[in-house]
Amino acid sequence: MLRQLKNESGYTLLITLGLILMLMLFMFSFTRIAVSQKVQVEKTDSTLVTTALAEMGAEYYKEQIIAEVNALINDTSIKMDGIKSTATSYSDLTSKMNQLANTQNTNLLTYYTSNQYFETDATPESLRTANTTFVENPGIGYRLIERSTLDITTSTLSLKVVGFTPQEVSEPIEIFLTLPKQLMWQGDKTETFTATYSFEEYADLPNEKTIVINDPNSIGSSTYTFQQEHFYHFVSGALFDKQQFGTDGSLVKVNVLSGAPLEFDKHFQVLDSNLITTTLTLDFNSNSQTEIVNSHIIANKITITKGDVVMENVDPNNNSQKVDFTNASTICLKPSDSVTADAYDKNVVNLKKVLLYSGDSKLVYKKSNGLYYYFTGSNEFVIPSPQLDNAIYKEACMITMTAQEQKTVFEAYDPNNMRLSDVIYQ
Repeated sequence: MLRQLKNESGYTLLITLGLILMLMLFMFSFTRIAVSQKVQVEKTDSTLVTTALAEMGAEYYKEQIIAEVNALINDTSIKMDGIKSTATSYSDLTSKMNQLANTQNTNLLTYYTSNQYFETDATPESLRTANTTFVENPGIGYRLIERSTLDITTSTLSLKVVGFTPQEVSEPIEIFLTLPKQLMWQGDKTETFTATYSFEEYADLPNEKTIVINDPNSIGSSTYTFQQEHFYHFVSGALFDKQQFGTDGSLVKVNVLSGAPLEFDKHFQVLDSNLITTTLTLDFNSNSQTEIVNSHIIANKITITKGDVVMENVDPNNNSQKVDFTNASTICLKPSDSVTADAYDKNVVNLKKVLLYSGDSKLVYKKSNGLYYYFTGSNEFVIPSPQLDNAIYKEACMITMTAQEQKTVFEAYDPNNMRLSDVIYQ
């Protein structure tokens, strides 16, 4: 029995050594796995860090581009407001807006193309550094490696950014920005504008209240009835040989343009109206009442005869020989090549005598010295300079009409949030 036990004691040692060897192998394997997992975790952590840096960089460059585009949008808005405040007409406004649109839209496209960037192996280190931002030292940050120009078809611009640490550089993060391809444009949108026209321009506009008379003989032999709030264009002039006075005959709240002389041979009354002609002749066979009240007349020549009294022979003390000229009415006698200087000067002298001035009414005329003057019945005054911009001259000699019209308007981006915003010029 004892001998048998002694023989088996060697196997126990072998088994013990085997178990120790197996434990050592297991421990070595576990250690190797643990070390590998640690390396893998460290690598994953580093990748997460560089990816996060790349995302941070993409956000930074996105906000930088939006800020720069918004600066261009704000500049456009300021310049558009400047044009709106100084434009003298819709055509002037449109012309200046078109010029601004060309300039600003070109600047925007230049901005996109001039900032295009693609990093290659040949890119200078100085350029790489210019597009690198360090978040933390040493060597932790992000770098722009690609920035496209704007794709006009999709209105998108792409960016590629990498994040880096001393140990690793991330895969590129790519983002796409939707940006404007133009800063201002004139589309199909329209708004109502109040446009100002000369009488000649207004006569050519389509308007149901414009009455065009081409044949001066079509007036007829009865009193001609002028409809209030209408515009009359006597292309070849007209002769009114019946009274234009009273409810049916007065020119009340009308506008009259004549391309040739107008002649009135009976009573004549103009109330709240405007009249532009070459020659205005008032030739009455009696000292009938004649009134110009709160109205404005522009002509190259005006002759007035009441009964047998021509303007040259008007008695200053006989008001029946004169024409009532009241309620801030104006007459502008404009020089013309068809009227000699001597005849023009005599016309001014005679009008001073024949008009019965009251209520701040004025006769405006031009003297041989080239200056415009106005006469109020007893006193003569020179119109202050600059004469053509003076309110007195413009009221008397620059009668205009206004009309509501649908006009296309320029549109632009809102400088605060880049949303589309209508920009209207009124």
